[in-house]
Amino acid sequence: MKRFLVLILIACILFPHNTKAGNWIDRSAEIPETVLDSYMDLPYLSFVQSRGNDWLAGNPNRLFHVLPDKTIDLTPDLIEFGFSNIRRVSTDGSGWIVLGDARVWQSRPDLAFHYDGMYWKNISHIVRSLPRDEWIGDIAGKQDMWYIATDKNIYGWHTAFDEPVKIKLPESFLEPRVSELRLHSVLHGWIIEFEQRNDPKSLALGRIVIEKRFFFFDGQNFNEITSALGNPSSYAAIGTNGHDLLVISASITPKQIVYQAKTTDGKNFSDNGKKLAPILPPDILPASQLFLNQSKIIWTGSAWLIVSPSNQSAIWQPATDAKLLPPTIDTFINAGYGKNGVVLLAGYKNNQGVLSPRLVQFQP
Repeated sequence: MKRFLVLILIACILFPHNTKAGNWIDRSAEIPETVLDSYMDLPYLSFVQSRGNDWLAGNPNRLFHVLPDKTIDLTPDLIEFGFSNIRRVSTDGSGWIVLGDARVWQSRPDLAFHYDGMYWKNISHIVRSLPRDEWIGDIAGKQDMWYIATDKNIYGWHTAFDEPVKIKLPESFLEPRVSELRLHSVLHGWIIEFEQRNDPKSLALGRIVIEKRFFFFDGQNFNEITSALGNPSSYAAIGTNGHDLLVISASITPKQIVYQAKTTDGKNFSDNGKKLAPILPPDILPASQLFLNQSKIIWTGSAWLIVSPSNQSAIWQPATDAKLLPPTIDTFINAGYGKNGVVLLAGYKNNQGVLSPRLVQFQP
C-alpha cells in the first residue's frame, strides 16, 4: 500500500471528445459496489494492472475486470476463495496474480490466485513456500515467467512448475536499502530498481543523499546499468511499456537543476532530454521536485502519458517533442497501459472533503 499511496498523481479535467487534451471518458459509474469487508470504507481505487486491452482494477476491499465495453465484478469470487483483503495485483501480459489475506493484519499474505480473464487457479502454495521471515514486495511477470521480490531476495516462478526458485543476487543488493526492489519488464529481460543511501556523499555534504541504482537481468546474469542511465537521482519518474524503460530525472543543487531523460531496452540506451525539455520546469521549486519524484508514466500504445501530483501532465510521442496538457484536478493513485492507445487511471475525487472512487479512461 505504501508504494501506491506515494505514487499519488493528478489526472486531467475530463474534456469532450477529440480535443487537444485527448479523449477522457469517465467510467466511475461502472465501479461495482460489492466489497470484501462492509466495515472497511475505502473511497478510492488503488490497483490497475493491464494485459493490453483490459484491466483488473480495485482497492484492498474490491476487485473488478474492466473491458472495453463492460465491467465484471470479481469481488464475489474473492469472497468465495476466503479473501479478507487484497494486497497486490500483478500481470504478465496474459493473466493476473491476485495476492491477499484470509485474515487481516497478517505479517505476510497467505492467498494467491491466478486469473486468466475467465478462470481462477489457486497458487497460494507459491507464497507459502517462501521463507516466513521475508516480506513480499513487488511481483511482475512476462510470458508465464514471474518474479517475486522480497525484502531479502528475488524468486523466479514459471507457471509450468510447482515451486519458485531463489535467484542469486549481486552483493550490491545485500547492502542496506531504503526502498523495495522494483521490477520492470523490458525487451531483453528485466530491470531491477532500488534506492540506497550513499554514506560517503551524505557525510561530505552534511545531508542524507539517496541514490537510485538500476540492474539489468537477462534471466541468468545481472549487470549494473546505473551509469548508462546517467546516474539518476532519487528525483525521478519511471515507466515501462514492456519494451523500453523511460527514466526522467534531475540533479538538484542550490544553484541549478539539470534534467535528463533516458530510455533503454536493457542493452541499448538513448538520450531523449531535448524532446522532453518543453515539459520540464526550469526552476528549483517544490513542484519541480514533485513532478519528478511522484509522477506516474504510462504507455498508451503510441505515446507516454506523464501525470504528476503538482497539477502537471504531459504527453510524449517518441518521434516528437513532449507537450504539456491542461491543468489537472482529479487525484489518481495508479494507472495501466493499453495496447490500443487507451490508458485506465484509478483514484478518487474530492468534492468539498467528500471522497469518491474514480475510474477514468484516456486516449490521446
